[in-house]
Amino acid sequence: METIAVKIGGSLEVKEAKLPCNPLISVIIPVYKVEPYLRKCLDSVLAQTYANLQIILVDDGSPDNCGKICDEYAGKDKRIEVIHKENGGLSDARNAGLGIMKGEYVAFVDSDDWVLPKYIEDMYENLKKYNSDLAISGIAYFYEHNKEYKYPYNMKTREGVWNREQAINKLMYQNEFLPSAYVKLYKVKLFETIKYPKGMYWEDLATAYRLFFACDKISYLDDKNYFYVQRRGSILHKPSIKKMNDALDILDEMLKWIKENMPVCEKSAICRLVGLNFHIYHSLLKDKNEYRNEIARIEKNIKKYRYEIIFDLKIKNKIRIACLLSYLGFGILGCIFKLFKANGEI
Repeated sequence: METIAVKIGGSLEVKEAKLPCNPLISVIIPVYKVEPYLRKCLDSVLAQTYANLQIILVDDGSPDNCGKICDEYAGKDKRIEVIHKENGGLSDARNAGLGIMKGEYVAFVDSDDWVLPKYIEDMYENLKKYNSDLAISGIAYFYEHNKEYKYPYNMKTREGVWNREQAINKLMYQNEFLPSAYVKLYKVKLFETIKYPKGMYWEDLATAYRLFFACDKISYLDDKNYFYVQRRGSILHKPSIKKMNDALDILDEMLKWIKENMPVCEKSAICRLVGLNFHIYHSLLKDKNEYRNEIARIEKNIKKYRYEIIFDLKIKNKIRIACLLSYLGFGILGCIFKLFKANGEI
């Protein structure tokens, strides 16, 4: 509340009035074993040009000094709130942050990444401009060992807006953005009934299409203010049977849900299912005996949907070609995968 001078009956009177201001935006940062990266991440969030922030740091039982760093930063800036909890995984940490958020909007930042100063402001202005429920930012990939980054996509249009059908199709065809929780600004109402699945990998894929379905409009701005750090030892780069089975389970559930709730997007959902099945299949080939159950499940999925994939011209050519080659036998397909990998083409 602020005091302002207003003219009443020819004289000035001082009255209290609530002046227009930017709404509160909650920024949730899950923290676990990222001590070498955490300060850079937090400094970048504190440097945002959009200042009206609630910054929620969720220390997910990190065994290093991350918890102390979180408390240190909370002592420096009153916008920061810290949750210390037992380790429950990324989904559980995000859900804990969602449980105490106070903003009208919410964004996520991973604690080993960093953002440019206009990350929040640009998404907010884009969301306001198109009156959307969710805004998507661009992303730059940063490789910590060679200190370089690259842009993964080249959008034909710098900014725009989609309805839910268009956005879900683009999500499934993977031609403009990723399902990641970060690089997005959400109206908080989207999380009233949607939470991240605790204890599962690929949690972003499990929730993105549901969040999009809850939107009337989704806008985007390809400004690439978010730097996603590619590093050894991250969850994404550690192979495991659980990770593979979580992905396959989520894909099955995703396609079932799309068929029931958004059947117009069934073709693109099949594309996402088959594309990720091929990706997992390729990663399992060197340990066929260890992963024979997963491989058998993947081959069954590909056989079930490959005919539809081949004739869908919206799907990336490499997926259509892989489906076509699968008719020659998965043994031959595996040899071709290994040959391409040896040549550095996949």
